[in-house]
Parts: sequence; structure tokens; C-alpha cells
Amino acid sequence: MHKLNLACWLLGIQTPQHLEIHPLRGAIFETLIVAELIKSRLNRGERPGMCFWRDSNGNKVDVIIEAGEQLIPVEIKSGKTVARVFFASLDKWKTLAGTRALNPILIYGGDDQYRHATTDVMGWRHVGRVASVLEKTLD
Repeated sequence: MHKLNLACWLLGIQTPQHLEIHPLRGAIFETLIVAELIKSRLNRGERPGMCFWRDSNGNKVDVIIEAGEQLIPVEIKSGKTVARVFFASLDKWKTLAGTRALNPILIYGGDDQYRHATTDVMGWRHVGRVASVLEKTLD
């Protein structure tokens, strides 16, 4: 049984419709995406090289990926539409990280893939393409 299926079962989530309205939907979605990011890096023979960032004011970035000497912030949102507020913590972190920061990535619960200012926005089904975004930014 897939770990997320097990987590949903343990939480009493029985259908996709139930998951849509469950209060832990965001945490479950984030776990799925982080697992896929780790799997992708391991399958490429790389260390996961990831961490989480949160400051004392509550700003947070879900994943910071090491890319050589550079760092790529990744925000994960389960919503099916992108809201302006999704970019706030990414912008804050990028300002603090200075020259070590590469362009952020926003992975969300929708389907589209596009560039918003300096952020690569991708629907969750495109999470496997994070590796190619990393390669482009390192070239």
C-alpha cells in the first residue's frame, strides 16, 4: 500500500472527495510533493539535499533544494488556483538569501505550468520536471 494511501486510511479519509475537504489536505499534498522531489533526486543518484525554512515572523518556505553552492526555494500549495499570497514567503526568503538564491519554484494543486515574474509555477503533475528546471538554472 502506498504510504499516502495508508496515511489517508489512518485519518479516516475514504474517498478523493473526502480528501478535498479534509483539514489535513494541505499537509498530505505537501508530503506527496516532498516525497516525489526526494525520489527524483535519489533516482538521479543525488543526495536529497533539502531542508525547510521558517523565520520568527511565521514566513516559511516548504523546501530549500541545494543546487551546488546555490539554493532553490520551493513552495507547495494544494490549491487548484494560484494566488498572489503564495509568492510572499518565496520573495522574503529570496531577499534574505541574496546571491545564493536561484529562481523559486511554486508547485500547486492545479494543472498549468508557466513563469510568474522570476518564479517557475508548475502544477503537481509536473513535479517530475523540477529536475529539468534545476538543470536549466545551473547551466
